[in-house]
Amino acid sequence: MVSTFVAPAHHDARPFEVTTRDNRRLFVALDNTHSEVAWFLLAFFAVFSPGPSWASDTADELIREQVQRLGSDSFTTRQRASESLILMGDAAIDQLVVGLTDDSLEVRIQSRTCLRKTYDAKLDQGRERLLTIENADTEVELPLWRSYSTSVGNDEASRGLYCDLLDRYREVIVALSGDTLCGYQCPAPSQLNPLRVPRNDTAQWTMMLLVDQAIYSASLSTRLSSAMTRLTAGPNLACLPGSQRSSHDEALRRLVGVWIASPRATISDRDRLLIAMRYACRDQAIDICTRLLNQPHNDPRAIELALLAAAAMEHPSLANYLISYEVDRRTIHHCPSPRVPGTAFRTQIADVVLALRLYGRGLDPRSFGFANLQADPIFVFCPESLGFANSQDRHYAYDAAQHAIVVASQ
Repeated sequence: MVSTFVAPAHHDARPFEVTTRDNRRLFVALDNTHSEVAWFLLAFFAVFSPGPSWASDTADELIREQVQRLGSDSFTTRQRASESLILMGDAAIDQLVVGLTDDSLEVRIQSRTCLRKTYDAKLDQGRERLLTIENADTEVELPLWRSYSTSVGNDEASRGLYCDLLDRYREVIVALSGDTLCGYQCPAPSQLNPLRVPRNDTAQWTMMLLVDQAIYSASLSTRLSSAMTRLTAGPNLACLPGSQRSSHDEALRRLVGVWIASPRATISDRDRLLIAMRYACRDQAIDICTRLLNQPHNDPRAIELALLAAAAMEHPSLANYLISYEVDRRTIHHCPSPRVPGTAFRTQIADVVLALRLYGRGLDPRSFGFANLQADPIFVFCPESLGFANSQDRHYAYDAAQHAIVVASQ
């Protein structure tokens, strides 16, 4: 059958849809009165020819001629050919790919443009479908969607964030998916600077994490880690104290969890734990805590943070860890006192254990010599606020605290 479509831009260009006997759909735009008869006859034979092979060859020839018209000296001819090829959709892709290697520079350029517009049209259709269908796992073919949904999920928040990405960073998403037909390229990791990204720009943070996952770059991973461990940088998600909720926050939070769980030699376990706690990635935080605390010879600063995180999350093995580290005298910090100018205090792993044991009994560690103690919304206590100015203060605090813990346990 033959159906007439309204031309998108030129009223004198008349696109026809033709369905061949082998169920191939093709579109042709008639350039002028003389070619109209020839095009119609070719379309007629393509439809009513006795065998599908002949019809297929005729359709390919029609498309091939349109591709060659992309190199015409006439702007109108080039434009009409371009519109026709875009209307053809998938049927024209093979010939447009051939056009990418044509001797004519104009044909190569226009073929690439047509491929991109055809691909964009398919992405727009897929995008609309993604927002309306029930099962996005099996019914949607969009670049990077399967790996993205595996990491982030396919609920409403995840779909919304993906569509935002597709609108703003379409070329990056297509390039990361491995599709090379459109000639899109992913930005070089060196061009991405997380410290310059607005904290509330969820889509841009997501794009950077996806780029680092797809093409691992030690420098980009380091910069992302540096940004997300700073209180004044990194994505400002709803899980952070004082932040405002965004509809995409939950999806990005899941992606952060996947990112920190990936093997990256440039990111320390301490930084991974700090990021996991900041962004409420509980499962990852539990795993990192367990890994750190099961290796007593780890960096004391990492052990300190793991103990505080374990207390904040009520780790099931917290009591055993506190016993394991209660006599660990390794120094973690040597910091100036914020309350007593001119003095400094040292923090040992055992000091952290003591403060957490008091906290677990409902006792305020400040009443037992922890004069610099500061609360922390994520880690119970600020890591840099534990410790004592001298050994005498430490001994006094330990004696008083041990007695109070015994009394509280009775």
